Amino acid sequence: MLHRRATIALIFLSLVSVGAGCTLRSARAGAQSAGKPIALGAVINDPEDDMVFANDYVSRREVGHLSDGSAIDRYSAMVRGRPSFVAWYEIWGRYEQWPARLVQAAYVRGIIPMITWMPTGDRASAYAASVVASGKYDSYVRSWARAARQWGHPFLLRFAHEMNGNWYPWGTGPKNFNHNTPSAFVAEWRHVHKIFTSAGAINAIWVWSPNVIGPNSPSLSNDYPGDAYVDWTALDGYNRGAVDKNGRWRTFSQIFGPSYHRLTSLSRKPIMVAELGSAEKGGDKARWMRNTFLRDLPTSFPRVRAVTWFNANERTLLSAKNHPPFADHRVNSTADSLNAWRDVVTSPMDHGDVLTPTPVLRVKLTSRVAPGGRQLMRIHTRIPRELVHISVDYPNGDRQSAAIQPDASGHATYSFVQGSSKIRRGDLRANVIASLGAYVDLQSYTVLYGRLDVSVEPREQHASGLITISAHATPFTRALIVLKSGDGSSQYLTVRTGKDGWASVARRVSRKLKGAASTKIIVSASASYHGHAVTTQSFFTVS
Repeated sequence: MLHRRATIALIFLSLVSVGAGCTLRSARAGAQSAGKPIALGAVINDPEDDMVFANDYVSRREVGHLSDGSAIDRYSAMVRGRPSFVAWYEIWGRYEQWPARLVQAAYVRGIIPMITWMPTGDRASAYAASVVASGKYDSYVRSWARAARQWGHPFLLRFAHEMNGNWYPWGTGPKNFNHNTPSAFVAEWRHVHKIFTSAGAINAIWVWSPNVIGPNSPSLSNDYPGDAYVDWTALDGYNRGAVDKNGRWRTFSQIFGPSYHRLTSLSRKPIMVAELGSAEKGGDKARWMRNTFLRDLPTSFPRVRAVTWFNANERTLLSAKNHPPFADHRVNSTADSLNAWRDVVTSPMDHGDVLTPTPVLRVKLTSRVAPGGRQLMRIHTRIPRELVHISVDYPNGDRQSAAIQPDASGHATYSFVQGSSKIRRGDLRANVIASLGAYVDLQSYTVLYGRLDVSVEPREQHASGLITISAHATPFTRALIVLKSGDGSSQYLTVRTGKDGWASVARRVSRKLKGAASTKIIVSASASYHGHAVTTQSFFTVS
């Protein structure tokens, strides 16, 4: 953990490089035999290897450097390796919008973005975990989710990091200033996650990132939202050496060992070191780098699949008044350190991938269902006994939903009788969204024609507004359409289907149908089918 304010404004670019290596043959051989490669990371300082802030906000000139991607190119040239993903920090307090230029700058270079998304601002109490969970910022969160879905490419979302500390508004650590509890943080995380899922932003890869713990720290499990809501688990930690009073030089294993073992017992998710840095003072930083990446990580931390180096000089990042002394974590803090990092990024052991495997949720359904028939969905997930949320969106705008709990083997079924009048002219496909935390399966099926179908567009209209009513039956069938409000007011019209079985008519909504408030209007259709009367219904709302 760095010394930092609770509302520190961090907007900087961090990179996770794809290379790691060693000039020592024995270290390289040991690394190559240790298993799968990992992805490495670093924060980019720009320009001239320094973070540039104006009154704690990144300057407009700096934003231009970051968003045009040139900082990525300069860093890659300096370390002699291209990153596998880039990362930066966004703060809610200024209502930062979706960083379209930044994510695109990474994407066009074949690099995955990682956004550390910080629910904080100038007034810390406004961002307590319970406040976010209550829905106060839902419109803002939803705007991000929709923009992320529209962008459409995978990205890592590191939300509300270091939650087990007490220095951020969402923190649950002892004596935290917002009196947050672990259950409140879990509710906050799940609430934000569900907004993304419901918006269809399934390209977000969720990173849960506590700070490293001490021997008397509370259990990490208290703050864990659950495997259904997390794709990566992570840890943040630093070797500050002799920078601080009574500080001491520590190895990677000494910093991360206890916390790593807690994570491996908490979840089977891949592990990331989301923030890592080392000072120069107190030891040999170049040797520390080589030992960490070429010896300790591959041999003693096999579950770690990615590491982000916090490549910043604290003097340019933190307030000189509040945060002395400073550690210089940059990979190029000295020529020896830069050479060590170049050894790391050119080794074959660290060409890892930060993308998670295909979501482990599958739904099989009946491909064609007629009105009155039964749709049967068979659900399977590798996370048993966690609720699977099913949403069925029909062509006419109707929606139905359910929450299904798989058994111990991860299996469940969901069935229902298919309703009538769910189609619209030219569209018979019903879309099914099954979600379990971050895992989503998208399916669709065909709703067959009924004996008589009716639909209305748009589904919401104002009094005197124009609606289009469509009816489907056998060709050349006459149907009576009745629009009826809750108070008994009615509007009548007759249509006759054509050769294709469809009839459409546009009408203005009668003011008589509009009540004092928003009114649901039932649209009934009736016709004769082989000598038998058939009826069906749909609806729309008048506001």
